[in-house]
Amino acid sequence: MNEENVFVMFTGEESARFTRLAVLAGDAGISLFADVVGREPLTSRLVRIRGTVTNARLDGYMRYIVVEDDGAINVKYWVGGSNSTRSIAAQRITYKIHREDLDTCVAAAEKTGVLLPGISQIANTYTPNGDESFAIDRAVTKADEQSLNLLLSFISPDVPDSLIKREAALGLRSFADLASTRISIQRKIEKSILTSLPSTNDRETRIAFVENLGYFGTSSSLPILSDLALDDKDSHVRWASVVAIGRLPDKVNIEILIKAFEVEGITTGENWPSAAALLSLSRRVELADQPVVEPFLCSVLEIGNGVVSRYACLALSRFSTVGKCVFDELLNLLGNEQAEASARGYAALAVSGLLRSVEPSELGKIENLVESLCKQDVLDVEEPEDVWATEFLAELASLLELEDVSVQLNMMLSNVYTDWRADYYDALASYAQAEIAVRSEKYADATDNFMAAIKRLESISTSMESSEGLSLATANFRLDITRARLRLHQLLLSWVDCAGAPPNYLVSEAAEIAAIYRTYSSREAELTGSKQLSQRELTYVVSTRRLVEFLKLLIELDVMSRRKIDEVDADIETIVNQALGYVDDLGDRFHASLARGLEHLVEILRSQLINLRKAFDANVAIGSKLSVVRSVVGEMRTAFSHANWPMPARACPVGGLGRGEIKIITEGLNGNGSRDDPLRFPDDSCSVLNVAIRIIEMAPGGATRVAIKLRIG
Repeated sequence: MNEENVFVMFTGEESARFTRLAVLAGDAGISLFADVVGREPLTSRLVRIRGTVTNARLDGYMRYIVVEDDGAINVKYWVGGSNSTRSIAAQRITYKIHREDLDTCVAAAEKTGVLLPGISQIANTYTPNGDESFAIDRAVTKADEQSLNLLLSFISPDVPDSLIKREAALGLRSFADLASTRISIQRKIEKSILTSLPSTNDRETRIAFVENLGYFGTSSSLPILSDLALDDKDSHVRWASVVAIGRLPDKVNIEILIKAFEVEGITTGENWPSAAALLSLSRRVELADQPVVEPFLCSVLEIGNGVVSRYACLALSRFSTVGKCVFDELLNLLGNEQAEASARGYAALAVSGLLRSVEPSELGKIENLVESLCKQDVLDVEEPEDVWATEFLAELASLLELEDVSVQLNMMLSNVYTDWRADYYDALASYAQAEIAVRSEKYADATDNFMAAIKRLESISTSMESSEGLSLATANFRLDITRARLRLHQLLLSWVDCAGAPPNYLVSEAAEIAAIYRTYSSREAELTGSKQLSQRELTYVVSTRRLVEFLKLLIELDVMSRRKIDEVDADIETIVNQALGYVDDLGDRFHASLARGLEHLVEILRSQLINLRKAFDANVAIGSKLSVVRSVVGEMRTAFSHANWPMPARACPVGGLGRGEIKIITEGLNGNGSRDDPLRFPDDSCSVLNVAIRIIEMAPGGATRVAIKLRIG
């Protein structure tokens, strides 16, 4: 570590604290460098940003810093806490500050009487001003039960409002992980907050208490949160309340959030309380809520406000089908040249989730809108929302197999960045360009573009830090798939060029290509692999693997049909029947995965195989049958060589797809959970296993669910 620099780390739950340090530094003219790990607040995709803090705001529930991304061109991110409504929702922030600059911050804090957050992390160098403030800071850093009890003593109802009480209330969020594994601690914190909140008048402390209920609250907190969301005079308290309601673990009455939105309206300039109500609704809405929610969201879209439209589109992306009113409003927003580019991108997100239920006539309308949008000069990528919106549009274009549009949008994203992300989006564009070349029968160009994509992805894999985690796994996934696609392309070219029987190595090559897809499509890979796929994309990868396995059978059939008649294996008819079995349901599978090009290919293959089946049923000589086999196989070979194979996980953001973790709450159980000392229920207790589940939804419009399987015996 450079001795001239000091590093101070905060969790995402400490938004008021990390923002306060940035405000202090900014007021003193000091530059902070921030390393941020967090998630985009709408779709919860993973984001990592490194850059200089250029601004900070700390006003009630409005707490964020502004970081200029070192790896992008003129893109600045708002970074807020883990409850963020608009900003990046931070999970962890690490500041790097020069030691002399830190001295200046300490002096400024002492002069103004402001508590300097993070001071206990450098306590060996600095002596804090105020034992209580230092004790709170140290308790937040340690986050153990003893430290919790100290903070709870500072927020009890008999303690008057003070700076110390406020700081203790703000620090409680650091104990969220501890409470998630100890029900008794969670209940103790919730009870303390509910007891103290009614007698607390300090605005900042009240906001902190309300926000804390989103971390520690249960159904017991819902009545007071509902009252505050609808009736409190302070808009920031109402704002914090609707966010907290959206975080409660129990079933939430969606109508409360609808009423909260109606209370706020959209008359204020930034509309963040209204947006927060919609964000909480989008996170908690279920299919059973659709009859109530859909008309409400339709009316929200009709308002035409950019901020709330984005959040309404996110909620609608949870549904696989909607009524005509909502669908028309989404298309109106997508095609509205006067609407914010970011709102149009989020409309694309919602439309992507509806594609499987769209009629062919409407599908053409969507394609025209997406193509026309890219011809308009409205996609200047400056704000983070514009970046994400452009991603959503690129994903919709890819799902529609509009490769030209996909190339344009991915190149636009590539031009935003100067780090590995530029290579990533350039690789996606090159892949799409290769598929365009295949369709145009420019096979040499296709080879060059596939190789260009591989080169870009290889550079990411060799240069990216292992700490990038999901992003590295995603890049490696793309690399594996692109290499497989290039090998498939080369295999088909070699087969087409064969004047006679194809060489045997093509059979083994097809088997090896299928094995790559199997890596990401087997049940074991689904559960334990480094790349988790949504069900739609998993179905697509499985179908692609089966289609390559069918290709292997087809090559074997070609080899067998070119032997001498007396050497033809009697099982040739069996192979034909086996091939029919492979394509039997692939058309429906590709249709469900929105892979229309491969769906069309399967229709051709099925038709040709039926002709082949008829030839074998006819009472003709084996020589005539083999002649039909060669003719039919030739037709299918040509169809394969012209087919486009979309990139799997087309709607897969840079940060990967949904993930989560399940922790067993061991409180009250015996044993340590090892093989030698397994967890055991006490003899006098009920056999109820408590678990804590945390889901990070990475897929746009995704709805990751937890499945727990129990085996007894």
